[in-house]
Amino acid sequence: MKNWMTTIGSKKSLIQEVAPKVNAKWKRIGRHLGISKNVLNDIQSQVARMPDSNMRAFELMVEKWKNLKTSNVVIETFITALGSPEVGEVEVAKYMRDKIEGKYTMAQKLKDWLLTITAQAYTKWRLVGEQLGISSNDLDSIQSEFAGRPDVYRFQQVLSIYGPTRNYDAYRKLIDALDKVGENTKVLKDGLEDVLIAIKI
Repeated sequence: MKNWMTTIGSKKSLIQEVAPKVNAKWKRIGRHLGISKNVLNDIQSQVARMPDSNMRAFELMVEKWKNLKTSNVVIETFITALGSPEVGEVEVAKYMRDKIEGKYTMAQKLKDWLLTITAQAYTKWRLVGEQLGISSNDLDSIQSEFAGRPDVYRFQQVLSIYGPTRNYDAYRKLIDALDKVGENTKVLKDGLEDVLIAIKI
């Protein structure tokens, strides 16, 4: 049972977060997610003698939903089920939607920030790579792999190898590298602080 939300992707922790608030209504939620009455009854039988049976039933229900393998298995469908008149968890649904929209906005801002860096500094891809500690062999491989293509592809590969994913110090190191190769980073620094504070890295 420990991986009961794997195909929901990055949203799994949000469903787990609200589970204690809504698990008692697992059967109603399941009906809205398209799970058959027979399957829901089977779940009820399985958990009847278990401690914390509602939570166990909720987990099993989500697993069954995941295994439907249809386009229905998306977070928005789950949120809609919570907000339906039968389930009546409007506030929880609103909380989930607000949280998702907020995360998406910040993720998009971070993506835009990286695109701004690329547009500004892509011609210095090798110098930036050296400052980030990427080996000469790796940089030579990038040069060969993207031979005949614009430098922007090489710069993007440098970022991919460096991989500063969700790490404040790593993003700061990237800005320091740009400083050292002569790029004006004031706007980038301001933008980074706004994004990283908002997403609480």
